Amino acid sequence: MPDPKAGRNAKAQTTMFLIVLVIIIFAALFIFLLSIAQTSSNEEYMNIYTSSLLLSLSRADTGYLDSNCKTLGDLFLCIFAPERPDWRCGGSGPSCSELANLTVEGYMNRFDMLRENYRYLFIVEPVDFIADRFMIGDASLEDSMVDKISREKIIQRVSGGNEYNIRLMVIIARK
Repeated sequence: MPDPKAGRNAKAQTTMFLIVLVIIIFAALFIFLLSIAQTSSNEEYMNIYTSSLLLSLSRADTGYLDSNCKTLGDLFLCIFAPERPDWRCGGSGPSCSELANLTVEGYMNRFDMLRENYRYLFIVEPVDFIADRFMIGDASLEDSMVDKISREKIIQRVSGGNEYNIRLMVIIARK
C-alpha cells in the first residue's frame, strides 16, 4: 500500500519548486530591465526639449481664425509670401511679423526654465529664395562660441499656387 505522506510531500515539493522558479524568473526580469534602463543626461534632455520646443512653436495657435494667421507656420508664410506683403491679421489687427513676434515671445515666456536659465534665438528664413531673416531672441547667440543646442525644421506651405519651404531654427544656450 502506498504511503499517503509521500503524495503530500511530492505536491509540496512541486509547489515549492514552482514558487522558486517564479521568483527566479521575476528576479531575472528585474535585473534585465534594470540593466537596459538608462537615465538621460542633461544634454540628451536638452536635445529632446529643443526638438519639442521647435515642433510646438511651429504648430502654436495664435488665436486668430484667419487662415493666414491661424498658426505660427501660417504667419511665417505670410511674412515671406510675396502676394501678402502688407497683410493684417483679422483685417485690422497686427501685421504677420508683429503677431509672430508677440506669439513667439509669449510662448517662450511660458517656460520658466528656459526664461531663467537659457538664452534663445528663433530664426525663420525662406529656403527657396533670398529674403531677410526673421529673428526673435538674442541675435548674438547665432555667432557666439558658447555651447549651444540648435534644431531646425523645414515647413512647407502653399500660397497662390506656389509652394514655399520655410526653415525654422531654434538655438538655446545657457546664460
